[in-house]
Amino acid sequence: MSDEQPELRWAPIPPGPRRGARVWLVVGLALGVAIVVAVLLAFLLPRGGPAAPESTATPAPVSSTAPATPSAAPSSQPTPSPSPSELTPAKQAVDDRLLSALSDLESIETTSPDLALSIVAELQDQAQRISDSLPGAGVTDAHAEVEAYSSSLDDLVESLQSGTDVSARAETARNAIADLRDALRR
Repeated sequence: MSDEQPELRWAPIPPGPRRGARVWLVVGLALGVAIVVAVLLAFLLPRGGPAAPESTATPAPVSSTAPATPSAAPSSQPTPSPSPSELTPAKQAVDDRLLSALSDLESIETTSPDLALSIVAELQDQAQRISDSLPGAGVTDAHAEVEAYSSSLDDLVESLQSGTDVSARAETARNAIADLRDALRR
């Protein structure tokens, strides 16, 4: 009986390596990569690209308000938005500011005088920045048109402060913007 078999005992199986930390590491790295990609896309996608089609679509509201006053109909024709290829980037930036100013001028007639005064003050600051940003050579007409626009804004401030009707002065400012946009395309 020398071939006795050893007695078998049940022993616990040693636990395997813990993989929980590895799973969380993979999930964390994947999440980090997704966040980095999202941030890079947010900064690298051109925001100016979609603005060009919007700038061509923006003059439509201007012309829709123009038929409301008979004197605005002639001014709506010379304000078609130039294609982005016609303007240099600096002139395109000025044109975009002017389109924004048109929408601000439309809102002046329906807002309170205090709010309208603050809007016109911002437009005056913007007109000064436009004047400073225009290069000296080749845009002398544009400088004269900026001065005319700035003067029309001064007249609009006087109307707002005196409490008189501002629609005619706002229309004059809109016409000055149209003339300035035309001068930029020359």
